Amino acid sequence: MNVVPDYGSLVEGRREIIFPEAQDVSRRKVFYVSGFDPLGPRRYRELYRREGPAQAGVSGYGLDICGLPRSEAGNYRWKAEYARGAINSSAEFEFLGWEDIVRHSIRPSLFYVYALMFRTLWIYLSSGAIRSMGRLRSGPLIAGLVPAVLMIFYLFYAGLIGTSAALLLAGPIGLPWIVAAVGGIAAGGLAMLATRAFEEQMMIYFMVNDLG
Repeated sequence: MNVVPDYGSLVEGRREIIFPEAQDVSRRKVFYVSGFDPLGPRRYRELYRREGPAQAGVSGYGLDICGLPRSEAGNYRWKAEYARGAINSSAEFEFLGWEDIVRHSIRPSLFYVYALMFRTLWIYLSSGAIRSMGRLRSGPLIAGLVPAVLMIFYLFYAGLIGTSAALLLAGPIGLPWIVAAVGGIAAGGLAMLATRAFEEQMMIYFMVNDLG
């Protein structure tokens, strides 16, 4: 069906294009392939479930969303029912995930991430690129340096935890210094592993890889 737009009045200096309502597509099958993103299908399904009705409320149409069983290939699926006046349409979304491959490539060992970060910072500082970034808008500078600053903070945080644990074991508890040192190293290591929970929310390693 050909739909001819109606070129209406000017809106904020631009001409508004009004399409008449027409029922030409009633069913859709949507395959979604994310970009280079470690977030999985659950994240995008919940995002759609939350933002879809919000957009429907703003735009004045009805939207019902329901989950579907996984496909035969194991992909996540959900269904959306659209209604506006006499127009009704349904869409089935299937998420073609490859986030496991992305996550594996951007979340290597802690040693690798820190080596990449310090090497990248050295290149930025020694080449003068950091000054060029400083002359840009603040966005690129913040996006590049905030992850590095947070990871350096992680090191200080883990070092503080490890040192405190070693002093506690050697002082009030009275263990030999060698045992206290091993305990402090273990406590610092556990503290570094605990930062992964925060990193899952902030995607610090992902941004450090981007910086690198």
